[in-house]
Formats: sequence, structure tokens, C-alpha cells
Amino acid sequence: MKNALVLLIETAGTTLSGNTLASELSVDLARELSDYLTDLSISELYPVANAYDLFLLGYTPEETIRLEKRIGDNFRFFAGAGKTQLSFLTDAAMRLEDYDRIIFLKSNSSGISEETVAGFFQRMHEFDLLFGPSGSSFYLFGIHREILPFIDSLSGLSQEEVDDFEIKEALHGFHMPARPIAETISGLTDLREKLTDESGLARKIDDIIIRATAVREEGDS
Repeated sequence: MKNALVLLIETAGTTLSGNTLASELSVDLARELSDYLTDLSISELYPVANAYDLFLLGYTPEETIRLEKRIGDNFRFFAGAGKTQLSFLTDAAMRLEDYDRIIFLKSNSSGISEETVAGFFQRMHEFDLLFGPSGSSFYLFGIHREILPFIDSLSGLSQEEVDDFEIKEALHGFHMPARPIAETISGLTDLREKLTDESGLARKIDDIIIRATAVREEGDS
């Protein structure tokens, strides 16, 4: 059975997620932070041990092309289609027809390693789906191909909606601990609080916040 890890490229201003950083910081600073998080995720998740194949999924063709130009073409890129986050993921999963187990992971999460993801795929031997909540949203969603025919019963990707889907379709799901993701200022703050001051990501977040504050103060003066 083949495994696919799909990294959702969560560039602020281009996603179907509830990402508000472009308005809370600025478009340029939010995208700079998004690019940093994407690069960090790719470096952490590149499959050296071949437990899964890595795909990079952009929300638009333009964003996918921008990413490919920025990091090079040595990866599996594709652009999704869909008007909602759920329809977008469903379309992507349908197109990965050679893969039996598919995990979607948002690029604005942090601290998840290749070894951890390999463990997630092992856990899918026992469970129908995996779900990692983050506030009212999610950071991870894993499904078996055989579940896709029932996906219309899933109304959304919140904790409550996934719970209802599991009950309705008699599925055995595994829910992981909640994790903060850089989708809102609140989520970014929570993510920063879990990092040590020596962390490169912590320093990047601090730098972005300082620059955003300076821009805001300059605009108020």
C-alpha cells in the first residue's frame, strides 16, 4: 500500500483556510512568514526513509508556479481545485489515485518530523482516519482511499464535524492533540510560546512581529 503526504501550502492571502495574517500583519510580511514555514516544513518532512511520497499542493496554479520557481523543480507539485477547504482536499485525494493512504498537513504547522509522519501512516493500519485539530480548524487530516465514497457525509473540517462524520459512517478515527498553527495572530502567538528563544522559527516570528508593529506605528504617526 502506498502512502502520500500532501503538504498544503498555506501562503497567507491565497488559501481556503481561515488565514487572517495578511490583514493582521501585512500581505508582504504574512507571505514572508508563510514561505519560511513552508521551507521549514519541507526540510523537516522530506522523505529520506521512503515511508511515503511527498507532494506540495498549492491552492492556485499561480501559487504553485511561484513555489516551484522559488524552491526548484525537484518535488512533486500540483494545484488543487475546489471552492471549500473540504472540496479542495477531496479533489486532491481523488487525483492521487495510486495512493491508498493520504495525509494532508498544513505547511504553517511546525515541529512534525519525517519519523512522526511515518508513525502516523503506521497508525492508519488501525484507524479509518486521522484528525489533528487546531482551534476551529485543523493541522492534519488523514484518510484511506476507501473512505472517499463517503466523504459527502462530512460537512466540514472542525472537530465537531469530523466527530459527526465518524458517528454517521461508523468510522474508527484517531484524534491527535491540538496544535497551534500560524493562521491567525492568536495562533501565531500560541505557536511562538511553545518555542525556545534559540529556535530559528522563534527568531523569525519575533522579527516579523517587530517589523509589523513598526509599520503600524509609522502609519499611526
